[in-house]
Amino acid sequence: MGFAPADTGSRAVGPTGVDGFRRLIGNSAWLLSANAAALGLGFLQMLILARVLGPTPYGLLALVMTYPATVNQVFDSRAWEAATSYLVRYRAEGNAAKAAAVAKLCYLVDATTALLALLVVVVSAPWAARVFLKDPALSPLVMAFAVTILAGVPAGTSLVLLRVAGRFRLVALQNLLNASLRFAAVVTALFVVGSLQAVVGAYVVAMLAGALVSIWMGRVGARAVGLGGLRVILAARLDLLRGDGGGIARFLTITNVNGLLKVAQRQGDILLVGYYLGPAAAGFIRLARSFSDLLNVPVAPVYEASYPTFASLWRHRQVSELRRLARRVTQSSAAFGLAGALVLVVAGGTLLRLTAGAQYGPATVPLQLFAAATGLAVSTSVWHPLLVAMDRPGRSLVAMAAGVIVQLAVLVAGVSLLGASAAGVAYLAFYLTWIPIVGLTLLSVHRHVRA
Repeated sequence: MGFAPADTGSRAVGPTGVDGFRRLIGNSAWLLSANAAALGLGFLQMLILARVLGPTPYGLLALVMTYPATVNQVFDSRAWEAATSYLVRYRAEGNAAKAAAVAKLCYLVDATTALLALLVVVVSAPWAARVFLKDPALSPLVMAFAVTILAGVPAGTSLVLLRVAGRFRLVALQNLLNASLRFAAVVTALFVVGSLQAVVGAYVVAMLAGALVSIWMGRVGARAVGLGGLRVILAARLDLLRGDGGGIARFLTITNVNGLLKVAQRQGDILLVGYYLGPAAAGFIRLARSFSDLLNVPVAPVYEASYPTFASLWRHRQVSELRRLARRVTQSSAAFGLAGALVLVVAGGTLLRLTAGAQYGPATVPLQLFAAATGLAVSTSVWHPLLVAMDRPGRSLVAMAAGVIVQLAVLVAGVSLLGASAAGVAYLAFYLTWIPIVGLTLLSVHRHVRA
């Protein structure tokens, strides 16, 4: 069985690097359009929920959703990163059988970790409801939302197949379809039934429907990448990977720990604020984070498209082009990120009052702090995929660990003095720790390659 034509990231490019940058932006354009629409729907959905439910019920919803997601991330191996790296490698070698085997392995890993996470959530739901939601009667809601963990199983590797094949229009379509399903289901449940239970049920139904979309996309992606379809992947022999088993296991271990640290960085603050200050304060943090996440809209598609592109350039030893491309992307991301952060810092309080309502005024300072931190995050958004593409995921892990330690220390020490705003200070502290470590690592790699 032969491969489909190689992805755009693996083609030779001109010495100026302009073609590679334009191809990456072109691949990102479809994702940008769909992600903007999807994030717009998600943001509108969040505002409607916050305004209709009020701070405390909205905070409870945030905690009901955050706890299962956090447990899932604890077990999640981020197998899609390994799928990206090894699919690009085996395509470059022309080895379709190994490519199918690594795709099968990643699907199986995702299914196994999801089942483990679901089991843990179901067993620990009464404890979580008592500790974080402050209401043991809400444990069935936590268990119900945990079903969405299974809905995410086919998504990761299916999207990788599409990205590696260069089918970014279909990636964009999947993102938009899933967002539309969630918006329609949640808003309908909110206005027709109006209860927290109905909203959680709507999320579950919509995300299970999204899983069917992911399976279909996986079939398309498997054919597009030259593997013949999902049946071929499911029939692939895992023993073909025996020679690379150690490297794949190491990669999965590192990305698993990295994902665990990422969930502590992204969701640990909501749970800790809920624990120390109650559901309403957790709702303020969730709302503030939703506003600051808008800064990711212009650059998230570039981040998504950069994985296979960077990996292919590194695999084909086009180091100069990789360096130029990474520099151009970083400069463009920084322009968007810092400008957007300035807008939210200046106008964040006004935006909160006009959209969610004056009752969410306590979210203003956390929003401003999250905006400053997210501006830095957006500016350096492609540094992690760059390190992974260069076979140095461990360096990114070290930076992530250091940043999370600082973030959690600042949050726990500051929550009694600063209240919910401590979460914003801690989030900013994470990036002020992470950026110097990763930046120095990239500089070291650059000097080593030149030498």
